Amino acid sequence: MQMQVIKELGGSPLTLPVPELYDSLQRGMVDGTVIGFSAVKDFKLYEVLKYHTFATLYVMPMGMAINPKTWDSLPPDVQKIIEDLTGARMAGTAGASFDQYDLIGQDFAKKAGAEFITLSPEEQKKWIDRIKPLNDKWVADMGGKGLPGKKIFEEASQLVQKYSK
Repeated sequence: MQMQVIKELGGSPLTLPVPELYDSLQRGMVDGTVIGFSAVKDFKLYEVLKYHTFATLYVMPMGMAINPKTWDSLPPDVQKIIEDLTGARMAGTAGASFDQYDLIGQDFAKKAGAEFITLSPEEQKKWIDRIKPLNDKWVADMGGKGLPGKKIFEEASQLVQKYSK
C-alpha cells in the first residue's frame, strides 16, 4: 500500500533494504525515503537527508500471536502473566518508545542542519484526496473477501486521529 501511496503522490517508489539506503541517498540513486525518525539516527541518515517532511503516509501495525492450541496448553497462571504483559500495556510501552526514538532521530537531523517541513492543512487535504481511491479500493477488496473493511478502516482512521494529536 505504501508504494501505491507514493505513486499516487507523484513519486517513483523503490523498495530497498534499509542498510542500503544511506549509500543510495549519498550517490543520488534515490531522492528520499519514507521512514521513521529512529532510522534517521540508527542508520546515520541525518548525514545525507537535508529535508524532512512530516506526513502521515503509513501506520505500522504490530501484534503478537500464538497458536490457539499452544495457548490452550499453557497453565492459567502463565496465560494471565502473558495477558498482563501484553495488550494495552505493551502497546503503550512500545508506542512511547517509538515516540521517544523519533524525537532522538529528529534531534540528530536538527543538529545536522536539516530543514523540517510541515504540510499546511490545505496540502494535507490534497494528499488525502489523492490517496482516497486507494483507501476505497482497499475497503472494497476487504468487503469482497467477506471482511469488515469499512469498519476496520473507519476505526483505524479514528485511532490515527486520536493518537496523532
